Amino acid sequence: MKLFLPVLSLLLVACQSTSSATPEEKFVDVYISKGDKQCHFGGISLAKAKGYLLEENISVSQASCAVITGMAYPSVCGGATGNIYLFTIDAAKLNAAKAIGFIPAAALTTKKLGYQVQKCQKVINNKNM
Repeated sequence: MKLFLPVLSLLLVACQSTSSATPEEKFVDVYISKGDKQCHFGGISLAKAKGYLLEENISVSQASCAVITGMAYPSVCGGATGNIYLFTIDAAKLNAAKAIGFIPAAALTTKKLGYQVQKCQKVINNKNM
């Protein structure tokens, strides 16, 4: 019993993390609308949207296409699609990304919405291919 408490104390100290931030806290997902409309396709390309971030010296570790879920979009030509581009960036650059129009993906959950990653379609001459 005399050894139990010191050994337990050593184990607890050894298990403590020395890092104040987990890898998940170092990165954040942000999104921007693709800008396409029903029946009209188009919008901006993934590369162009990524370029907006790179122009502001915001590194992108991952980029993907997605669609906002949990919201109904009426079927009407010219109506919204919910298509977005999703980027993983350094959390320290979040305010800079917000300043140029990107929105934290976590904001979707506060609105009881979400997103689903999907295969990207090419945008050629403002038309999806």
